[in-house]
Amino acid sequence: MRAEARSASEDGAEGAETAGLHARGASKKSGSPGPREGPRRSLRLRDVLGRDSLRAVQSQLGADVGLSDAESLVWMAIFAGLLLGSFALGRWLPPLTAFLSGPQLYTPANFVYAPNVKFDDTWLTYGTDYGLAVVMSFFALAMNAETRTSHNARLMETGSTLLGSYAVSTLAGALAHQFLPGKLHTSLFRLVWKICVGAVGAAGGIMGATASALARLPTNETSLPRFRILVVPDFCWTLWSVFFLIVIFTNRFSMAQPACDIFLTGVTQTIPTMYLVLVLFSRRSWANVHVDAVGLAILVYGALANIALLPAYDVLNFANLPLGVTNALMHAWLCAAWGSQGYGLWRFVKGASAPQ
Repeated sequence: MRAEARSASEDGAEGAETAGLHARGASKKSGSPGPREGPRRSLRLRDVLGRDSLRAVQSQLGADVGLSDAESLVWMAIFAGLLLGSFALGRWLPPLTAFLSGPQLYTPANFVYAPNVKFDDTWLTYGTDYGLAVVMSFFALAMNAETRTSHNARLMETGSTLLGSYAVSTLAGALAHQFLPGKLHTSLFRLVWKICVGAVGAAGGIMGATASALARLPTNETSLPRFRILVVPDFCWTLWSVFFLIVIFTNRFSMAQPACDIFLTGVTQTIPTMYLVLVLFSRRSWANVHVDAVGLAILVYGALANIALLPAYDVLNFANLPLGVTNALMHAWLCAAWGSQGYGLWRFVKGASAPQ
């Protein structure tokens, strides 16, 4: 995530017993009329999927999670509400937290910037971005290098993809800061910056899928659940990522200062992050996959540490530090947070290859 141009900060289970659940019946074909045409149509779940696809989703939810037709519809409505609520939270929360710098940092721009917009081109910014890309790539590759078994295969895929998305985001950000600071109005900058921000947007769904993969890990008498938690199907998290990619590539998170785009997008990870934390605390112990309390704490810290970035940027921006210094400090904190996610997930992947 890029902290820069006096603006912004990135901020953001299913039960292990899904193997025993069975569908109670195929979903009824009960689609409701499509939404009205309008300029915001791409933000409606029905517009993104289509009526027939929504019916298929309902049927799949019943099959995967063991819910009845009515329960599937209710669950879909809740998930759609969380999805749209996350969009609203990402759009409106960051301006409310800019107590010192002011909400003007988050003025919509649609990639049309003021002549005096600042976009840092110092090594402190792009150098730390490159460093982040290297660290995230290391953890992604390290996870894939572990022994793959039927127990950890899905967690290995989602965990390495999550860290890979962070690597893509920071690499694109580094390239933009190093080579495109004077070309903010070009198509090339728009493409590179959308990749940078889009990778963060997609990461929310990938994080949710990672949490679902953790919830599917086997249990034993030492890892009994504290409470039962619904394992969100993977296709729901895919829809999550696709939805926010559409939001980003249609410029709905383009702010007056480019860095703010990433902070808005980071806030949309709130729900997946909370779901991940709930999954981690849903069991009394993860000792059966060789993860102790320290390993658990590292992953929980990595999931929650980004919360501090949004208010921290407001303070650093108000302090009137050089942009490169501000960005380097933000990237250092981000490296600690994302690095903890990478290390924590790596331990889970490694331990789950041979669960007790």
